[in-house]
Amino acid sequence: MTQGSTVTTTDYREEFQYLSGVLQFIQHAEGYVNYLNAGGGKYNYVFNYLDHLGNVRASFAKDPATGLPKILKENHYSVVVGVFTDNNPDLHNNAYIFKNL
Repeated sequence: MTQGSTVTTTDYREEFQYLSGVLQFIQHAEGYVNYLNAGGGKYNYVFNYLDHLGNVRASFAKDPATGLPKILKENHYSVVVGVFTDNNPDLHNNAYIFKNL
């Protein structure tokens, strides 16, 4: 990918994703591990809570400020209208966003 004069390369190797040779993302059965460049090069473990059909109902991780679990994203499913996503209230003022299936 080229952004201005900067060229970056994304490599996908099974569940590993590299950006310009630096590991960014690892997918695993319970969720994924995300690289936090702003966090001093640390990794953040994100876990998914699944329903009986395998849909992700909530994603949560350890809050670096408090050390307690924090919900990053919630998904509410409706047979009639599809998926409603209640993202982190800090980011979206607790508004529901409709996603078309």
